Amino acid sequence: MIEFMLTPSGGHRVRFAISPLDEVLAALQAAIGLRDHPPGVPRLAVDALGALPIAELLSVLGDPRYVCEFLSPPTTGYDTTAAAQLAEVRRTPAAQVRTELDALNVDVGGWCSDPGRARDLLADQLETVWTELMAPHWPALRDVLHADIRYRSGRWAAGGLDAAVAGLHPDVRMTERADADAVVVRNPARARVPLDRRGLLLVPSVFTWQRTSVIAVAAVGDLPRTRYRGTGCGAVGRHAAGPRRRPHQGETAGRPGGADGHLRPGAVAAPRPQHRLRAPGRLA
Repeated sequence: MIEFMLTPSGGHRVRFAISPLDEVLAALQAAIGLRDHPPGVPRLAVDALGALPIAELLSVLGDPRYVCEFLSPPTTGYDTTAAAQLAEVRRTPAAQVRTELDALNVDVGGWCSDPGRARDLLADQLETVWTELMAPHWPALRDVLHADIRYRSGRWAAGGLDAAVAGLHPDVRMTERADADAVVVRNPARARVPLDRRGLLLVPSVFTWQRTSVIAVAAVGDLPRTRYRGTGCGAVGRHAAGPRRRPHQGETAGRPGGADGHLRPGAVAAPRPQHRLRAPGRLA
């Protein structure tokens, strides 16, 4: 159980954001069988993954209980871009990379003996996956995430943080404490995290669904955050659909992905809608 304590300095800094690289990592883990794939969402095509030079990245993602935090740096808000996050990955101090790679419970081989070189290689491979498989479909996926944030923001305006968190995810709830109310996230780890001026990010996700993902870090500059299944993400195609039109060859109308529903290089993106603690690291 992770308790994010709503202190006077941090309680009013709870906010929503999106994370493109979190989506890439979650989609990759689903594609290689480390997590169940969310229903109603196009898959990364396994054959397309096999054609990409990303063996080292897949080996690092092979630990089902730990994801290196430097691979998905904190988001900046509603319009965070993959380019901005990739730049942050490449700025990660080598010592932090070394610490996080050493925390993995899988044998990734000797290629990561130089943490600076390993960081740059993994950043390049993340960028490859983003460019080849995710970026063509990102407008439709991003619109679904934005729709969730608009919905939650409306609930917040109507009933405060309690209303915004209500129904967010079965693992997330508000609770009252004698010293301070808290946003509580069900998790195998146990921690009480008093929110400071960094606040707390609530990050909707298309590729997260059965469990939340929690990052509760203590280092200065890091942002505590929890990732949850966004409202409507189980019907990406329906929410991402624009005006009906005849699909091009290899495209399924009204949803991201190709004719088989998989995200592949060169597949035509869906049209845009008419409406729009273990630290560092992620606790799975």
